[in-house]
Amino acid sequence: MESSQCRRCLNSCAKSGTQMRPLFIITITAVVFYLLLYHFYFINRRTFITERPGNNTLGRTSQIYLASDYIKPSGHSSADDSHRSVDNSDRNLKQILDAIGNMTKDVDEIKLTLKQMNIDKKWAAKDSFMETKYSTNRTLKSTSLLTIFSTWSRNEDKSNIYNNTLKNWASFKPVLNPVLFTNDSVLAKDAAKAGWTVTPLTKTADNGLPVLKYMYINVIKNFDSTFYCYANSDILFDDGLVQTLVHLVYKLDNDILSSTPVFLTGLRWNVINVLGNEISPRQNLKALIKSRGKVFVTSAEDYFITNKIYPWQDIPEIVVGSIAYDNWLVYNARDKKHLTINTSRTIAALHQSLDENNHRSHVRDTVNHNANLLMDIYKINLPYHRGFIECIEKFTDFVNDTFVLGDRMVSQYCN
Repeated sequence: MESSQCRRCLNSCAKSGTQMRPLFIITITAVVFYLLLYHFYFINRRTFITERPGNNTLGRTSQIYLASDYIKPSGHSSADDSHRSVDNSDRNLKQILDAIGNMTKDVDEIKLTLKQMNIDKKWAAKDSFMETKYSTNRTLKSTSLLTIFSTWSRNEDKSNIYNNTLKNWASFKPVLNPVLFTNDSVLAKDAAKAGWTVTPLTKTADNGLPVLKYMYINVIKNFDSTFYCYANSDILFDDGLVQTLVHLVYKLDNDILSSTPVFLTGLRWNVINVLGNEISPRQNLKALIKSRGKVFVTSAEDYFITNKIYPWQDIPEIVVGSIAYDNWLVYNARDKKHLTINTSRTIAALHQSLDENNHRSHVRDTVNHNANLLMDIYKINLPYHRGFIECIEKFTDFVNDTFVLGDRMVSQYCN
């Protein structure tokens, strides 16, 4: 009797197990599918640094927040809780600086190899990133990696800011070649003493403000570099500036750099009252950004890096020191299908602020010079919002210690 009951029980359990097996398989399959979907859709497509709404600091635990793909038309991003440390931007920089510095002292060419910089293991191609073939014998036929230039007028309130900029940019020599455009003998003397090259400012608008295109044309003609950069006079850079450019030299094919206009720009972080003893060594800039920095609006771009063939001769005579030119430059680069890249994740640009007022250019008498000039040329209200940082599709980043040049989706209002 007991044996019969046991057999009936086993048969019942077997039938139950047979009925449960398909449900179990379906459940496991659904879980696996969800995890794959989450990985490819949510993780691989997070792509942009921007300010976190309602919190202008770099975020809790001194991290930079990443925004989701969707950028709201207000110009701000709806960020998620993912974050990445700014410390990634200085990986392997010592090897890079040593490799470049040692080769620019006595030779006419910068010969950079992955082996010399010890970064060959740091490259990895992923499906969501631009893949470019490159070789370890890539040669950069320039006497400097970057010629970086600016211009300013004497201002007692900003004398400390300018001294910091002179010191910071000169610290990158000989990798970078800093240039000051000025006709002021006092400023020229200070810049030369700091190790800068001084060049007369020959082209200005009727209001006396420097015309940007002629400064680019001048440095491209007189200085042999792979890249050229105008930056506002109050911007300090961390080592990520050099590292980003060196990585791009390897990531981009030589034909691209020699035949395709390249345009790089990024966000800035405002820090009030930066003292001279706080900016050296350059690694200190990250600590300042983490402790006192505030991410500025995505409509403000303070540096523009281009390659030698960028068509500056075709750019209107927009001036620095007046609004609208930065957004128009980004909009124009995107509209002309130039290789336009957001470098916010790999270059920390520190803006030295006097106080909380970061819109001084909006109250000058010359505030509308560029807007009026561009209106006279195009006869329409230009879509300046398409030149905001969040509208740039390509970006640089460090992902799991690997430098990547990636693509992202932008909001429809950017197009």
